[in-house]
Amino acid sequence: MVVMIRVMSVDDHPVMREGVAAIIHSQRDLSLIAEAWNGREAIEVFRRERPDVVLMDLRLPDMTGIEALLAIRSEFPEAQVIMLTTFEGDAGSVGHSRPERAGTSSRACRRRS
Repeated sequence: MVVMIRVMSVDDHPVMREGVAAIIHSQRDLSLIAEAWNGREAIEVFRRERPDVVLMDLRLPDMTGIEALLAIRSEFPEAQVIMLTTFEGDAGSVGHSRPERAGTSSRACRRRS
């Protein structure tokens, strides 16, 4: 029996959400249970769905992904969130203090050319 990991995707770009959905659907142990396009919606949907993990864009139209993470973690300290970005400078600009305040660690991973 395969244990399903329930995933929520948060990104304001529909093409990015579709790509993430395609990758998740290709994995037999992942299930995309919810999507949101901004931080406020992410917080509301998290409350309702309680996913196992959230894949969240760092840049959202109404707040940063870090701000949404802090809001989610204030209610659900056990929330597991992976921050994503497609912008080269974002990993360094986030700094280490804000993620650590949310009880997380900051790691930058770059795609090799």
